[in-house]
Amino acid sequence: GSTSRRQASLEATTPKETTVELPAKNVVQAREEKRVPQNEHIVSSSRNNQPLIVNKISQPYWNLSCPLEMSMFSGIHMADEEFVHRAWAARDIAEKAFTYFETKDWTSLENRRILFIGDSLLRQVFISMACMAWNRVEDYVIPWFQNRQVRARHPNTFSSGPHSKFEEGRVLLKGNIELIYHHGMGGLLELGEEYQTHEKETWIKACYLGKPFTALAPKYMDWSSFSNSNSESDDPDPRSSINSVNVQRERLTIGSNDIVLINASVHGTRSFNLKNIADLLECQRTSRNLIGPRKRVQSWPNLFYVVTGPSHFPTATGAFDERLLSEKSAFSCIEKSTYRDWQMEESSMLKDYLPMIGTDMLPLQFESGELHVGGYDCLHWMMPGIPDLLAADVLRFINARLDY
Repeated sequence: GSTSRRQASLEATTPKETTVELPAKNVVQAREEKRVPQNEHIVSSSRNNQPLIVNKISQPYWNLSCPLEMSMFSGIHMADEEFVHRAWAARDIAEKAFTYFETKDWTSLENRRILFIGDSLLRQVFISMACMAWNRVEDYVIPWFQNRQVRARHPNTFSSGPHSKFEEGRVLLKGNIELIYHHGMGGLLELGEEYQTHEKETWIKACYLGKPFTALAPKYMDWSSFSNSNSESDDPDPRSSINSVNVQRERLTIGSNDIVLINASVHGTRSFNLKNIADLLECQRTSRNLIGPRKRVQSWPNLFYVVTGPSHFPTATGAFDERLLSEKSAFSCIEKSTYRDWQMEESSMLKDYLPMIGTDMLPLQFESGELHVGGYDCLHWMMPGIPDLLAADVLRFINARLDY
């Protein structure tokens, strides 16, 4: 049964002959010491033709080895025994995803952009995809938070600078493949006052006017002349000094060669976001029927919806309860969730409009409560873990559609 499968997974993740190495010193102190890049290789960015150093990393990425990892999702980085045990379980679950990325042929995605429009759950998939493909990375821009507290309550999480938190990012892979994340692209989502966006253009308006879609994205820098003197980090890579204040942006035209992954988020504005997405899709459908296969309509990107996964909060169904906010001590996530409102709502509103990605993975997610970050977070997943399987599922789905 499902319980025995999950138990077998947990048993398989416990190292038999290997001892888990915990940090030898305070991790915040360690971050401030000068880090010497290992296994460097030099590439040339297609954006500025300047020699760049991008560090290779061993796979699977682990304990903040990937420059895009956020400390609040790394169970092994938390270092506490309870986190470490579950971190190994999550890593074991993700093994098939790493195998897939090692053998993946990226040819069909060359000269394409993959846009991620969603909240922090879809950001985890963006991080996973970039980190698993890291040895193909030629350039990246991640504007890390400065002087803004993150919600994670564990003392080993960073509140600013590298491995803290970001709300937009851009990664360039070999073959001119780009991964771009920001919840504000297209003007489709509202996540509340805490989540502001610099994006002013809306895709619904562009659709009704028959115009191409555009999006603001962080701009690749001329790193050879960029100074990181204002950075908290001693990392020799100047990219580590980019933050939400000094980042530069450029407007991109998103065309028919590009792929957009959307999720309506789990925030209070979710119903409004779903309606916006449905309105955009209805506009596209109507426009195609009215004006036929004109070039301006053909320039619109390929849209896919990534299904929201379950939460496993310690309630009767696994749904979040605001009374949990008053809890002063960490709580455990329940093993199985029965709360399916999010998935049912998405299916009823959007399944007739666009492909839905991730439905095949829902049974595993519903019975994998121990693979959440835990502590106070029974919504986000430990990384590596479930997000890596979702990232692999996304690429398989996209490839099948492109081949078709």
